[in-house]
Amino acid sequence: MEDGIYYPTRFWRESLPEEQDMDPGIFEQMLNAIQEDFRHINSTLVIKGGSIIFEKYFNGYNRYSLQNTACIFKSFITAAVGTALNKNIIDSLDERIADIFKDQVPDSIDESFCKITLKHALTNSTGLNWHPPGYYSSPDNLKYDDIRLVFELDVISEPGKVFSYKPDPQILVYSLSHLSGEDFVKYADANLLKPMGIVDYQWDAGFNTIENLRITARDIAKLGYLYLRKGTWEDKILISDDYITESTMPQIRGDFPERGDYGYLWWISELYGNKVYYSSGFGGQYLFVIPPHDMIVVITSRMDKPHPENKIIIRNLIEDMNRQ
Repeated sequence: MEDGIYYPTRFWRESLPEEQDMDPGIFEQMLNAIQEDFRHINSTLVIKGGSIIFEKYFNGYNRYSLQNTACIFKSFITAAVGTALNKNIIDSLDERIADIFKDQVPDSIDESFCKITLKHALTNSTGLNWHPPGYYSSPDNLKYDDIRLVFELDVISEPGKVFSYKPDPQILVYSLSHLSGEDFVKYADANLLKPMGIVDYQWDAGFNTIENLRITARDIAKLGYLYLRKGTWEDKILISDDYITESTMPQIRGDFPERGDYGYLWWISELYGNKVYYSSGFGGQYLFVIPPHDMIVVITSRMDKPHPENKIIIRNLIEDMNRQ
């Protein structure tokens, strides 16, 4: 363990807001807002300086509930890629997908496909023409649940040029499985999740999955904490500092659904003068990392509709902090 740094491998510390130089009135206002105007929110968790300073659950959820993270799982994928780079399982993000699967790529593959790299998958810029939403979970389209499905797709834009919020990250799942010789979830469990003390979760990482990663709000926050600590967890470097930095700096301009700068499966923004990066999922699921305040915010929510308004909770929190 680094000197003076706490790691919540077994449990999170808890402290009062004032012990972290926070006005408790900020959280009273937050709670009132959630109860009055955000009744679709299932949980809100705020961590500062390695301690939980606000944690509330609603709609029957509690700290032990496994919650559907929607696309937050993508930031767990990029972290798994970071561990593989650190272990030299991946030589470079410039490795081409066609080279990784050279024994499986059909002779008729589009020439442009041969340009697609791991970095393009990390930035949602492969240029592949993915099937419409719902295609992969339809009983009529279960022909493949592996990399062969990707080989059937057309390339409609030059790799690395156009952002498109499609299943590009799934390419990373199959690439890492192939390179490591392990099932992706088993690899992630051993090299990312268990070292952080994450043992209670459900993760189906295939194309045909519906729910993907189900995990507790507290364990979602551990990913943010790993990034705040520059990839180090206790006495181990799980991910290199360089990869953390690259992941959370603009690599491409993103479009739908957040319409902002995008790194390696992280959205990047600025709120009231504070650089933040975050992961988001349908239904208003959010993991925000706010380095200037050594803070993490997790929001989980009903998945009845997009609920982008949940970001108002985070914006108000940072604005109130700037005022105190």
